[in-house]
Amino acid sequence: MCSILSLAAWAGAGRPYLSLAQKADVLWTGTVADADGNRYNIRILPGYKTAFGFGTESWGDGWGNQVGGIVSIGRGLMDAPRSLKRLGEYGTAEPWEGIADGWVQGKDVVVWSVSDMMTAGAAKDWRQYWGNAERARARESFGWTLAYPWAIMKGIVNTAIRQTIGVVCIGGGVAWALVLRPAYQLSKPVVLTAFDMGVATGRVGWGGARMGWGLAVNQLLLGTATPIAGWAWNTALGLPMAIAGKVPTPVSADGWWVSQISGIPESVSVVDGPDARYAWDGVTDSVPTAYWMEDAVARVRRKGARDSVLASYAPVLDGIQSRIDSLSEARDSLRARQWRDVELAESVFPRRILVPDDYRKCRGEVPAALPAELDARLRAWISRDSLGAGLPDSVVDGIVDRYRSTWGRCRGQGGGSATLDPGAKFNPNLLIQEETRQILK
Repeated sequence: MCSILSLAAWAGAGRPYLSLAQKADVLWTGTVADADGNRYNIRILPGYKTAFGFGTESWGDGWGNQVGGIVSIGRGLMDAPRSLKRLGEYGTAEPWEGIADGWVQGKDVVVWSVSDMMTAGAAKDWRQYWGNAERARARESFGWTLAYPWAIMKGIVNTAIRQTIGVVCIGGGVAWALVLRPAYQLSKPVVLTAFDMGVATGRVGWGGARMGWGLAVNQLLLGTATPIAGWAWNTALGLPMAIAGKVPTPVSADGWWVSQISGIPESVSVVDGPDARYAWDGVTDSVPTAYWMEDAVARVRRKGARDSVLASYAPVLDGIQSRIDSLSEARDSLRARQWRDVELAESVFPRRILVPDDYRKCRGEVPAALPAELDARLRAWISRDSLGAGLPDSVVDGIVDRYRSTWGRCRGQGGGSATLDPGAKFNPNLLIQEETRQILK
């Protein structure tokens, strides 16, 4: 407790501590509002109210499972005796009529195979092939003398295939009429009765499992134990955080530990595009973007200083080069002095150290242009910077274009806080699901 209080006192210096009403709000809802009406979600704290909601939802799921289980058991118990009625088909004409239909169907298949497939159909194709050869001869088509052998060969192959298909179909028709259809008709009532009895038994077993799950898991474990654990969790973490915590601000909301869920500034702009994945938050990005812009300006200035120093020494180096043999030592000494001067010139423009998470490269297509407000904000930063004043417009355009193509905030690209719902709570009931999605992602 003491370490948490001391750490909280050090962090967020300058921000006021939570008032009594805000402390109560944190403990009850897991959220807090600042003086401007912006509300923030403390993700790790479910709040007594939310923890109670975990239990009520699970109890409702439990009642639903129990009612569904009773319905499933009732349907299974009613379907079991009904399935025995299928055995009554043996006392009707249906099986025997089905066997007679099978004989008719088998006879039709045999007749079709012998006539349409093996004889009449083959003769029709022979006539067509021979007619084609006759037409080629009458028109004296190129190479027509080979049309007749070709027609004969096609007819032979066609007949062989037709005879094979016909024999197979005749065998299938006879088997259907004498074996398959009678076996189907005589076994169907028994098979369907067994299937229906299995379905009814499964419904009874499934209903009992649902009732047990609804009581043991939904109501006792998730509906009772989880809220109690949530209240204990909220008390153990919420009390010290409420006592030592300071009022969040839009800048301090990191989007993961603390996220702003209402009162988001209207300056948020989204770049138009097929997927609208690029967004800029003026509040969140102001600090890291300013650091990046200052570093970009300093980088341009350093390059200019380096080029200026190199250009100033170029004539001297050219003169020394003509006397390289005799002045090699002087050349090396002057070159060392040159780079010392370059380092001294560049040291005037300090480098900015960026936190790795301040920027992430966007995936997908780079936006064709930045939002007008963001473009104006970047140019204002450059003009206000002591190193950026006086830079030519072409250089400023280059810096802004580098920002557009290289850096920026991505939305909905996976990883980080971009994939988290700002209003989501830590729900132990969904822990396994969330971790499974995280691993699969």
